[in-house]
Amino acid sequence: MDRFKLIKMKKKIFLIVLILLFVVPTGVIFAKYALQKPLGPPLELDIPPQLAKKSTSAEPSSSKELFCGNSGIMRIMEIGIASPLELGHPGADAIRLVVVNFDEVSASILAIPADLWVDTPEDLVDELGIMAPLNQIYLAAYQNATGNPDQVLTQKATQVLAQTIVDAFEFIPDKYITINGDAFIDLVDTLDGVTITLDEAIDASGENFGSFPEGEQTLDGLQTLDFVRILSPNGVGPDYSGRFERQNMVIYGIMNAVLDADNWENIPELVKEARKMVVTDLSVDQANDLACMVEEVDGDATMLFVDSEAVIVDAYGRMFPDTVLISDLMAELEGE
Repeated sequence: MDRFKLIKMKKKIFLIVLILLFVVPTGVIFAKYALQKPLGPPLELDIPPQLAKKSTSAEPSSSKELFCGNSGIMRIMEIGIASPLELGHPGADAIRLVVVNFDEVSASILAIPADLWVDTPEDLVDELGIMAPLNQIYLAAYQNATGNPDQVLTQKATQVLAQTIVDAFEFIPDKYITINGDAFIDLVDTLDGVTITLDEAIDASGENFGSFPEGEQTLDGLQTLDFVRILSPNGVGPDYSGRFERQNMVIYGIMNAVLDADNWENIPELVKEARKMVVTDLSVDQANDLACMVEEVDGDATMLFVDSEAVIVDAYGRMFPDTVLISDLMAELEGE
C-alpha cells in the first residue's frame, strides 16, 4: 500500500475513532436517535434578511441522490485552540471557516487571523471598545459567560464569536467545532506526546513559544500547544500558511499516536479527555458524513488564507480586513 493510500486510510480510521469516543460512553451507540442528536447546543444567530438564503444547512434529502450520507452545503466554523486562560494567551488562536458541498463533492477552507480587528459585539463595547481582535472578543465572551462545566462556557463564547463572524464577514456557520486548550494539553500528555519532524529548526522565542530543533522530536502537551500557535517562525512573518501546515502536522501526529497500539490501554483516559476537548453541535451521523468527505476530497480541498494582502495594517500594527479582498475570498469560499 503506497503512502498516500495509507494516510487516507489512517484519516478515516482516526475520525471514526473520535466519533466512537463520543458515542460509546453514552451506552446507546446503536440507537438511531442518539446518532442524529447534536452533541452540543445549536448556534442561535441573528441573520440579516439579505443573508437568509445562506442559512440553510446540509441535511439528507429524499429528493436528491445522497453522497456520504448527505446532500447540500454545510458551513462550519472551527475554533482551535482556545488557549488556557491561566497561561495569559488570547482566547482563540486559530479560526477556520469551512464550506463542504456534498452535491459537488468539494470542500473549501478559509483561515482567518485570530488577531484581525472587527466591530465589537454590542455587549462587549464598554469592555473592549468599538473594535477589537477576534481572539479578544472570544476571550471576553468566555470570561463573561456563566455556567458549568467548562464546555458550557466554551459554547457560549463560541456563540458570540459565530455572531461576530456573521456580522463581519457575512459567513453563516451551520455548525461549530471548538477545541479547548486545557483538554488539548491533557490529551497530548495522555498520548505521551506528539511526534513531529521538522525540515529546519524553528526559533519562536520571540513569541515566547520556545525553540524547536531540526529533525524528529516528541512534544509534550504544552509544547504542542505552543507549536501550533507559532505565527512568526525565526522572526519572519506573519506566516499564516506555515501556521496552517504546522497545525496539520500536529493533527497527523495525534492521529498516529491514537492509532499506536501502545496507547490502546489509555483509551478510557483518551475518551475522557476527548469529550472535554471538543465542543460541537455536530451529530455523530454528521461527523461520520464529514469523515467520509475527508476521505473523498482529501488533498483537493481549496485552501484560502486571509494573508497580508487581504488586511490593512495601521500605525499601531493592528490588522483590519480589506473589505473588497475579504469579499472576494468569501465568494471563493462559497464557490461563487
